[in-house]
Amino acid sequence: MNKVSIIKRCPEKNKDDRPDKEQQWCLFDSKGEKLLGRHPSRSKALAQERVIQVHKHSTNEQIIKDVVKSFSNGR
Repeated sequence: MNKVSIIKRCPEKNKDDRPDKEQQWCLFDSKGEKLLGRHPSRSKALAQERVIQVHKHSTNEQIIKDVVKSFSNGR
């Protein structure tokens, strides 16, 4: 899978009103300009990136649904 996102510790300027522990890692687009998500762990941010990649490159709707469901269940 090609890396299309940047995962790094969330800068204070990118945090919202949720507790800090829920937004330790931020997922940004490949240019680092657009915030795609905030996560409590790097693995959760990576999981979101995988969902984005599968959705972007898959034509099989069932695979997309399964991956999204897996992400939603925290796997």
